[in-house]
Amino acid sequence: MSLLDLGLTLLVMMIWGCNYAFAKLGLHEVPPFALLSLRFLLVGALAAPFAKMSRRHLPRLLALSGVLGTLHFGLVYLGLTRVDAATGAVLVQLQVPMAGILSFLVLRERPGLPWCVGAGLAFLGTLTLFGEPRLSAHWGYALLIVLSAVAWAVSYLLLKDMQKPGPIDPFSVNAWMSLLTAPQLAVISMLVEQEQLHKLQAMSAVGWASLAYQVLFVGLLAYAIWYHLIARYPVSITSPFTLTIPVFSALAGALILHEPIQMRFVLGAGLTLAGVGVIMLRSARVAKSALPRGSGAESAHAIKPS
Repeated sequence: MSLLDLGLTLLVMMIWGCNYAFAKLGLHEVPPFALLSLRFLLVGALAAPFAKMSRRHLPRLLALSGVLGTLHFGLVYLGLTRVDAATGAVLVQLQVPMAGILSFLVLRERPGLPWCVGAGLAFLGTLTLFGEPRLSAHWGYALLIVLSAVAWAVSYLLLKDMQKPGPIDPFSVNAWMSLLTAPQLAVISMLVEQEQLHKLQAMSAVGWASLAYQVLFVGLLAYAIWYHLIARYPVSITSPFTLTIPVFSALAGALILHEPIQMRFVLGAGLTLAGVGVIMLRSARVAKSALPRGSGAESAHAIKPS
């Protein structure tokens, strides 16, 4: 990887990591489903004019929007209303072992000993995090983020299947998924949240800055750079960098939200990320040897939970 691409990769990780803190700034002012609906609407409206799609992809994109856009992101944002940014970013990393479990149950892919060791470390780290005093008071909201990792794992299988009707690039997948997700979240917001329009109208400059960051930097800029990178480099090179997302999230949470970094969090996060790293490195080696470019692995690796 060139020095420029290395810098771009770390920039993307920083943008995604800081998003947890910026999302919490917005969640202080607007309910989660309303905020997320507006985020996806704006991303979709800005990206869809440049996206491609055939009608054959529509059923899969609808399924993806429900599982990834509405269920996964909805649970993450709902959990972040009570869970600090750094812990949320670590818990989301459970998507990796969850995807392995589903691959075994659905595709009968045997995980192997390294995967079992990595998954054991990841879940041990999660249990350690649940014992952290701040998290133990809101364990139900933390559990929502864990469940969001399950939803992401399901979406991973959907993304691997996305190329069957014909080729579709990751940018187009993200654009149409965003546009299809927005009305679903808007309906949920109308059913379970109150005074959304009033709160949107009363948003401060900080709230609007939070939304702008999520749309322009996370939803458009970071993904555009990421698509460029995954088109140039295999998963074995790009995927390990995503382990830095919780690090950037912890730093952003401390600097922006003044969230303290406790030793128990460091221990739990370290165990979780170490376990996820073991799984990622094994999976990347398997993918490199078994999957050709264009097999669907790039699409499955393209949508990140931020």
